[in-house]
Amino acid sequence: MPEVEMRVSESPVCDFCSSDEPRHDEPCADVETDRGNLPMFGGPYVANSIGAWASCETCHQLIAAGKWHTLERRATDAMCAKHPGFPRSRIAEGVQHMHATFRANRLTG
Repeated sequence: MPEVEMRVSESPVCDFCSSDEPRHDEPCADVETDRGNLPMFGGPYVANSIGAWASCETCHQLIAAGKWHTLERRATDAMCAKHPGFPRSRIAEGVQHMHATFRANRLTG
């Protein structure tokens, strides 16, 4: 599978909702995710994440409180607004997978 660097934005963004005001680093182990074939991402892909994930203040508070469903809904709503041509169910599936990957690899005190 070819390796391609894909960025949502040239400036820093929240890794959870894509807000352009990341304020926190959420400690996380390095991960490689083989997600398979999703049309939303143009076909097969592997996503690598190195180190901490950036979060805006709102997402940081939701993570700290363990409000995973609220965080997922917030991120899905934000991504649907940015990508209105994609079905909500596909976006939600991608968000769920990314957030589950974060939770499984999250480093806590």
